[in-house]
Amino acid sequence: GCAAVLRGHKGLHLPSETERRWRRWPMNEMSQEKLIEERIKAALEGGKLPCAAAFKIAAELNLPPRRIGEAADALGIKISSCQLGCFP
Repeated sequence: GCAAVLRGHKGLHLPSETERRWRRWPMNEMSQEKLIEERIKAALEGGKLPCAAAFKIAAELNLPPRRIGEAADALGIKISSCQLGCFP
């Protein structure tokens, strides 16, 4: 479901083209985390992150959606308006 898409899943993981690009031109880890945090906080609606916004942030930063989900979890932010109906 949506949680698996945003947070990833345990099992075989083959890096996507986007992930390979980030490895070739790595951004400072702290600045990348700070940028993700800023984007998430800017997209909040009622204290929650809409699912569509999480996917948009991932696309804009060329990151897998799972990274945005992990960052939201770390910030204690819940996903809302799930496109798959997983989160009300």
